[in-house]
Amino acid sequence: MSVQPTATDETDLAGTFVMLRDRLTRLRVEQILNGASRRARVYGSQDIEDIVEDVVRERNPILIVSLHEIDALSRSALTLCAATGAKVLVLVDDTQRAPWERLAGIAVGGCLSTAELSEKGLCLAIERILAGEVPVSGNLIHALLSLAAGAPRDSHDHLVRMTPREQEALVLLVDGLSNKQIARQLGISLHGAKRLVANILAKLNCTNRTSAVTKALRSGLYDKVRNSRQDRQLLLQKG
Repeated sequence: MSVQPTATDETDLAGTFVMLRDRLTRLRVEQILNGASRRARVYGSQDIEDIVEDVVRERNPILIVSLHEIDALSRSALTLCAATGAKVLVLVDDTQRAPWERLAGIAVGGCLSTAELSEKGLCLAIERILAGEVPVSGNLIHALLSLAAGAPRDSHDHLVRMTPREQEALVLLVDGLSNKQIARQLGISLHGAKRLVANILAKLNCTNRTSAVTKALRSGLYDKVRNSRQDRQLLLQKG
């Protein structure tokens, strides 16, 4: 049965859509947005086509979905929405058994663990996306690190060639820093940090930060770059 979208009654957060099939998660997100006096259109099992029509009519929309609910049909919808400029905020339930491969080809605007699904966590993630950043929960980074520890190494990591600056940015990217934080750490402009991140995604052949982090961890590239960076720092200290 189709569920009509509902909206909160307070201050409007233009272009925010919630597309969640799980009723409890959907109600939880709606309650959080209500409590924060933020307005969003909330969908349940509404036809995908109707949701897409609503999203593409908005300016700079944000679409909140669950990683575990992404299937072939919703993937097509997300791809279409992203092509029109929509940002996708992905909620992740079980970080240890998350089907990360479902994010392939989707322009992810950010990832938030349901363990951090609070008013502060959700609203901050939305605000960072609106500011042009790509938020990723800290515990998601730790989960990916744990997965990488037991994952087979990719034998093609030696084909990736990064400049020393890109290597520094890669370490910070995997550690969960935003573009602004990377810029601050490296003492460069925000534009420079964005360019470094874009170069990293291109060299790893990834479409978003989450898939780049996963690939860097699984391939062993992160460990290799981090160890090389630490070795250089030790040499500088001894010198």
